[in-house]
Amino acid sequence: MKFTLKNYQENAVKKIIYQIKWIFDWNIDNKEIIFKAPTWSWKTVMMASVLEKMKEGKIWDFAFVWVSVNKLHNQSKKSLENILGVWAFNFYNLENVREKLNKNDILFINWQSVTKKANRDNKDKEIKKWDYTNIFMSENETGRNLPNFIENTLNEGRKIVLIIDEAHLHLTPDTEKLINNVIKPALRIEVSATPLKKQNVEVKLSEVIEEEIIKKEVVINEKFSEINLLEKTWEEIIIDQAIKKQEELEKLYIEEEKKIKPLILIQIPWLLSTTFQKWYFFVNFLEKSLAILKKMVILIKYKKLLN
Repeated sequence: MKFTLKNYQENAVKKIIYQIKWIFDWNIDNKEIIFKAPTWSWKTVMMASVLEKMKEGKIWDFAFVWVSVNKLHNQSKKSLENILGVWAFNFYNLENVREKLNKNDILFINWQSVTKKANRDNKDKEIKKWDYTNIFMSENETGRNLPNFIENTLNEGRKIVLIIDEAHLHLTPDTEKLINNVIKPALRIEVSATPLKKQNVEVKLSEVIEEEIIKKEVVINEKFSEINLLEKTWEEIIIDQAIKKQEELEKLYIEEEKKIKPLILIQIPWLLSTTFQKWYFFVNFLEKSLAILKKMVILIKYKKLLN
């Protein structure tokens, strides 16, 4: 693995591996590990180390299914390929699986794509209401679909380990049905900063702060008390201060001889009562912000001309 684990990461990995050995050595009924770790604690790095150690345990014959929401499964695939190296495991999407998952293969799946069902009949596509719309979830001429991939894998005596990334999102009756009836995992590991179930392995925020992976405090609206709030609108003040902070950070990076351009992220208030109010506020704020930025760009160009 390309990364050296921090102390809290190494401890978490050891606990997860201990749980896995305990589950399989003693044939424990509850074959489920709930792994809780804060955002930015490098959960993917820790899970990569778990996969690596499971591979080293040669007595185990495992294939892995990694599921996540939206496009995060592709992001996880790229991250694991980078962390573990493409030679360490075989990394697949549904499109490039052949007939089955071999030992130590990892299949990455998007929850929404495999659970989406038709809301009406479609005679042209021979799809009935409530049928799966993903070709890899239904019978087809080639026989290449997730149920067949899994069945072929299980028929070889290979166990499936299911890793559910961001497990607090989209664990629904539909996804549970898919897990139990199609994937049929011998072990499931749920990974989340905010799990819906009681965790049995946890990384505490204080441990991550201690290793300086994340900071204990974030300074918000620095030096705003020194600004005359009557001279400008609050939108102008926020954007103006953000640009000043960006320039300040950029100078520090230049001093360190690092080619890094700090980005500006503006979080707008969203605690409004109705959807209409939220969208009206958002559009209004966006229009004002773009107008302010346009003025600033014109001013910068004007200053350059004077110089």
